[in-house]
Amino acid sequence: MTSGTGDWLVSAAELKRYEAVLPGFAARLLNMAEAEQRHEHRTVRLGQVLAAVVALAFLGASTFLISAGHEVSGAVLGTVDLVALVTVFVSVNSSERRANSRKFDPIESAPSAQDKAATESA
Repeated sequence: MTSGTGDWLVSAAELKRYEAVLPGFAARLLNMAEAEQRHEHRTVRLGQVLAAVVALAFLGASTFLISAGHEVSGAVLGTVDLVALVTVFVSVNSSERRANSRKFDPIESAPSAQDKAATESA
């Protein structure tokens, strides 16, 4: 169902053919994509909140250990916490850069003359 325009998008010609066979398909496809996007956003947000809670808990434990006289243990725990946070942010930023480098190019994805001729003759 993909046509180079995205993970789930179909070309206008394909969408028109599907709609002719199954009326209402275009609306169902868009509703499905919107629902999936909402779900993805909620899942990502929940993951971010839980990660922040865990990071703050480790930071709190580190602070408690240092104040209780366990400086080495607290410093190690705090350092591990900070290194883990930095690693996550660096890996997320690098994966976002890779994803952005593969963005949709409308010129590259434009239908060729053959595609247009086939659509018009169908």
